[in-house]
Amino acid sequence: MYRIVKSSKAIFAMSNVLGRFIKVEENVPFSFYYSPRNSSHGPRVKPVLNPEKMRISDAGTLALSGSWKFIPGKNDKSASEQLVDDMKKFFRKYLVLFLLVWEGIADDPALGYYLEGRLDLSEFIKTLDFYEKYQKELDAITSVQELEQFCRDHNLVNMYEN
Repeated sequence: MYRIVKSSKAIFAMSNVLGRFIKVEENVPFSFYYSPRNSSHGPRVKPVLNPEKMRISDAGTLALSGSWKFIPGKNDKSASEQLVDDMKKFFRKYLVLFLLVWEGIADDPALGYYLEGRLDLSEFIKTLDFYEKYQKELDAITSVQELEQFCRDHNLVNMYEN
C-alpha cells in the first residue's frame, strides 16, 4: 500500500513501503519511509525493521552515502548484524532509484509502485524527467544495474560518491 504520512515533522510527506508488499525481492524483513530531498542532509531512508507494520516513532535512519551509517529505531536496537547488512544490500542494489527520487527526477509514488510490482522497470523509467531526451537508450534498459550505469555514464543523477 502506498500512502503519505503527514503526522510528524520528522517524516512529513514521506512515502513508505511495507516489506511484505515488496515484490522485486523475496522476504524483505523491513519496511521504510523515503522521500525527495527536503533538507540539507544527504540522501537517506527511514527504515523500520518490521515487514508487517510501521509506526513513525519506530523509524530509524540509514544514510545512503558516506559510511552508510544506520541509526536504529527505538525497537531495532538489538537487530542482528546480518539483518542490518541485508537491509544495506537492498538499498545499495536499488540505490539509483532512491537517488532519482531524492533528486526529484523520479516521483516517489512511482518508486513505491515499482517496488510493489505495480509498475515494471520499463514503466518506472518512463516516469523519469529525462526519459524523452534519452528514450531510445532507456527503452533498451532491462535491469536496475543497467539504469544505474546509464545514469553514471551520462551524469544524470548525483550518486553522492557511491
